[in-house]
Amino acid sequence: MDRKVIVISLVSSTLAGFAGGLVGARVGRSHAAQQTRIEIHDQRVVTARTIRVTNEAGIVRAQLRAETEFAALTLHDETGIPVASFGIRDRDSSITVDGETYSTGEKRVRLRLGETGTNAAILLEVTDQEPHMMFADQEGKTRLSALAARDGEAYLCIAGRKSGPSACLRTTNDDRAQLGLWGQSARGDISLTASATGPPRIAILDTGANARAMLALTESGDGDFRLFDQSGMARAALIAETEYSHLLLRDSAGRVRLSANVDEVGSSLSLRDAAGETRAVLGQTSLVMRSSEITEGRPESSLVLFGADGTVAHKVP
Repeated sequence: MDRKVIVISLVSSTLAGFAGGLVGARVGRSHAAQQTRIEIHDQRVVTARTIRVTNEAGIVRAQLRAETEFAALTLHDETGIPVASFGIRDRDSSITVDGETYSTGEKRVRLRLGETGTNAAILLEVTDQEPHMMFADQEGKTRLSALAARDGEAYLCIAGRKSGPSACLRTTNDDRAQLGLWGQSARGDISLTASATGPPRIAILDTGANARAMLALTESGDGDFRLFDQSGMARAALIAETEYSHLLLRDSAGRVRLSANVDEVGSSLSLRDAAGETRAVLGQTSLVMRSSEITEGRPESSLVLFGADGTVAHKVP
């Protein structure tokens, strides 16, 4: 078939929109027209560098453009503003939606879904093998975010409006699941942890992200509640077992100074000095006389006071 040459009117424009020097296009309403030749080799092949499709009013609704470095297809709304663009450059694909670009072509692909001129949108991104999804509200703030990290961990975070409370769910590589609740201080005020290899626990954190209170189960399944000071020292502990429960109070050095115990036999309250010696016992206890090594059982109504050398100084009754 003979080759035919026809002349059509095309327009040139300044291209923009793809970040990092990638593909993009923003077409205005006024362009300088120029005569460009399109070669038709047969009825099935059209050769051109730029093809624009317009509506009956002459407004550009689509554009297909190819250069040495890239190729791109851009779609426009009814006013001629680009709202979506698909392109490739140096084997890196790029996608632009809503007239904005979300790809650098360097180990990252981004896609934004939303109405033109609004902040509310869904952003999908894959960066260095890490998929990430974000939901933004009308003010452009990310309210929900999900991430699958390359190291195997996963995150799902929910944020309140402005500086309101937030929550984040995390799964770790060591088979743990954590839920953090944040307040106005942007710190993890409450942390819940469940593990496949250990007991679950709930921690309350201060503004320095230090655990100040913790509720957990022991390895044997007993309840354990502890209070910590700012240095991380457990100053108070309440432990409930099947046949035994006790309360421990420690000083700043971690020494037990007060203990309260309840079991099937009875209950007691013990006081100790800084050296760890028992100085007083209120309630049920057993005394071993050093002179005769005879054990004396004391009732719950008794009070026993000890001297610094550990000998009984006074007892009632």
